[in-house]
Amino acid sequence: MIVVATGTEKSTEEDKARLLELMGPDAKMISDNDQKALIDAFHEFDADILIAGGRYLYPALKSRIRFLDINHERDFGYEGYDGIVELARQLSC
Repeated sequence: MIVVATGTEKSTEEDKARLLELMGPDAKMISDNDQKALIDAFHEFDADILIAGGRYLYPALKSRIRFLDINHERDFGYEGYDGIVELARQLSC
């Protein structure tokens, strides 16, 4: 999986530096809950799926793009092998 963009609405400068380190210099960081910028990034990178919080559900549906809602209250993660298996399970629901 290649992550091409991330939201930084509540990120500190240290968070942003770490994101750049993890994602590389071409990573797109979107701030201020900019729904249009997120949808535009989806198309710019020809992404397969938008994974974001529920507030992006309506713009994703309106734009007819694939979407997975990952709310902040979830009690599982997507890291490592088990995380990818959980992601696949969530996508198949």
